[in-house]
Amino acid sequence: MGKYNDAYKSYYNEIVSKEGRGSVRYNNGKNTGGFSYRENAKNIKGKKITPQRLINILIFQLAGTAALFVVILFCKTFTTAQTEKIYDYAKDTVKTSFDYNGAIAQIKSFDYKAAYDSAETYIENIKSKYLGGDNVIETTSKNFKAPIKGEVIGKYGSAQDLGWVGYKNGIVIKSSENSKVTIASKGTVREVGNSEALGNYIIVDHGEGLETEYGNLKDVNVKRGDELEENAEIGTSGGKGNLSSEHLYFGLLYMGAPKDPEKYIKFYDQSI
Repeated sequence: MGKYNDAYKSYYNEIVSKEGRGSVRYNNGKNTGGFSYRENAKNIKGKKITPQRLINILIFQLAGTAALFVVILFCKTFTTAQTEKIYDYAKDTVKTSFDYNGAIAQIKSFDYKAAYDSAETYIENIKSKYLGGDNVIETTSKNFKAPIKGEVIGKYGSAQDLGWVGYKNGIVIKSSENSKVTIASKGTVREVGNSEALGNYIIVDHGEGLETEYGNLKDVNVKRGDELEENAEIGTSGGKGNLSSEHLYFGLLYMGAPKDPEKYIKFYDQSI
């Protein structure tokens, strides 16, 4: 089991070593490419129908048609009053034109994010059960804490309500300007920079596929490669920025994918 865990960690380390695997790469405030979870405003409305997605639809249709032909063949071979009814229904179904618009509408409305999260949680629980150790929820709840004392005024995924799409992959914590920001858990500083979306920001790698992001910082007290212990001060919170209140942006990523921090970490529920 230990060898499997080592291979699992090695695989993830190879992933994070590649450019653009979850966070935007910036150079002087400009996106330099790579896959980004921080989509721009025009992509907030929904996922586009790509050629690959249409291919998946066609594959699904063909598989369903093949299944119906099997039913028809069975009904023709074993003729009874019941199978004749099934035969007629299946034959009409095969002849009926496929409703592409309806299928696409259903695909658009399907909550892929919720399904993905549920599947990921299930896999994590299985991995924890058979390989030992804590799953991601247990790890974060035991070892991670809020980086600053303050009320969560911007929920995960509420970027449109906040009016600033740069914050769509994390939460917004109300804080007075110049408030001390501490690391959520011990880790290594992976990236320090400035972007239009987050202002001054820091990304910390905590191992096991977990990373945290801190944005809208006024001051940054760390540099890339710094190894930090628990409660280490990494900077100070900034002003209002693009919002109406002084705040800190905080994001949590697991295996490169953004997660709702409030599902994993306990935050203060009182105003400051």
